[in-house]
Amino acid sequence: MGDSERNPDKIFIGNLPFAASKEEIVDLFSAVGEVKGINLRADRNTGKLKGFGFVTFSNAESAELAISQFHNYSFQGRPLTVRPADRRGDAG
Repeated sequence: MGDSERNPDKIFIGNLPFAASKEEIVDLFSAVGEVKGINLRADRNTGKLKGFGFVTFSNAESAELAISQFHNYSFQGRPLTVRPADRRGDAG
């Protein structure tokens, strides 16, 4: 995938603890920059979180820093997967 297909301000986060709240995730990622938005994916039928989501930062530098600092970071006992998201919001 080329850089033109990436959203430089947005990251994919996988392996999230199912009990993690949006506030806890925002608190974690705010350590590297201003979080503009968060989208946690939930099952349509049950409403339970699927264990992944997306965080949008105010700038690309914060997103890059989040990837370098939080990929494989242990969050509530689970190692996070953190990588760039493409323009649709999918994992890149």
